[in-house]
Amino acid sequence: DDLGNDGPDYTFGWGRLNAARAWQAIVDERFTSGAVDQGQQQLHTIEVPAGVGELRVMLYWMDPEASLQAPAALVNDLDLLGTDPQTLTHEPWELANTPVASILAAPALRGADHVNNVEQVAVLAPAQGTWTFTVTGGNVPEGPQAYYLVHEFLPEGPRITYPLAGD
Repeated sequence: DDLGNDGPDYTFGWGRLNAARAWQAIVDERFTSGAVDQGQQQLHTIEVPAGVGELRVMLYWMDPEASLQAPAALVNDLDLLGTDPQTLTHEPWELANTPVASILAAPALRGADHVNNVEQVAVLAPAQGTWTFTVTGGNVPEGPQAYYLVHEFLPEGPRITYPLAGD
């Protein structure tokens, strides 16, 4: 569940784990894995049903550890890009990392993230149909790099979880 600013932020990160939705994603098999090397691309399609309030697709990979004196902590940089049924592209969230309090407190924007090993494309009221998500090995000096891709469909309105069984 997103907390604070839309998308990730430096106060709440990606938000709070919603165990019920995580369990349902596993049961519904809304995940896949793959691997890319330098310059390679893997395409993944997701069928988005009608009436989805928000589509979230998250890319995650276990990045190898950087050397002690490396100028950046990220070793292998993968990139995620979503393409909707009308061929419009959707970039992941990106946080500014300039060490100024007002910049760090600002909401995340959309753009290429070359700092983190987690990227998420989130789209409000996504178009129904076949979406394509491209995972690209932008800079993979220690490859091939394995990754995981998970997607979530959030409903348009609230979901009542209690009472249950007609109570």
